[in-house]
Amino acid sequence: TDADLVQMAVNQLRNGVDAVSSQAGIALKLLKLQMGLDLEKEITLTDALPDLLARTDVAAALARAFKIEDSIDWKLLTSQERMSVQALKNEKARNLPTVSAFFTYQQNAFRDTFNFLSSGQRWFPLEILGIQVSIPVFRSGAQTARVVQAELAADQARNAREQASQGVLLQAEQAKTNLVLARDKYRVMKDNLSLAERIYDATLAKYKEGLASSMELTQANDKVLQSQTSYIDALAGLLNAKAALDRVFTPIQHPAE
Repeated sequence: TDADLVQMAVNQLRNGVDAVSSQAGIALKLLKLQMGLDLEKEITLTDALPDLLARTDVAAALARAFKIEDSIDWKLLTSQERMSVQALKNEKARNLPTVSAFFTYQQNAFRDTFNFLSSGQRWFPLEILGIQVSIPVFRSGAQTARVVQAELAADQARNAREQASQGVLLQAEQAKTNLVLARDKYRVMKDNLSLAERIYDATLAKYKEGLASSMELTQANDKVLQSQTSYIDALAGLLNAKAALDRVFTPIQHPAE
């Protein structure tokens, strides 16, 4: 019976290894795709997850202050609001009086011979200066409707910016919360892995002394493998949460900067 149980565990492990190998191949191709590389190109991963974690300062990331002015969404909506306000001013300006001026200067010969290029001939200058004032007395309903529509557009842009501001602040707070949760989960999974390894070492010692069966040793080893899987998942989740926080908190770099 113990042999059959061990064989079942071996079969499950082999199946798990095959599944993980396939997933690793797909993940590597996905990485190449995201990097813009050919899927058949050979690449070598030089960094391990613990090395990346060693360069990750979670405490400093959580201590960073968030500036909503650095958000690209907030900047875009602010620009849209500014353009809507300018469009409203433009529509209102159509109802204002307009003043235009013009100036004309010319010289006439008033001669019946073609001696315009001869020097010493008299020319008669003519200067005209004028000012034109246009006062809109009657306004059409279409112009009034355009002003009202522009006011509505400005109000909508203002409301959208205010709502986006709240959304961006909530996104920043959520990113911090996710990082805290990911850090706590990583710590728990790290402790669980240490406990699983201690249990396996104790079970191995008992097995060598004939105090534990091979099935108990196999089960203890399974716990170690499960704990390792949970630990790696928690570590990857911590790094992803840190990257998500960096994306929210990183200021926009303009070309001039």
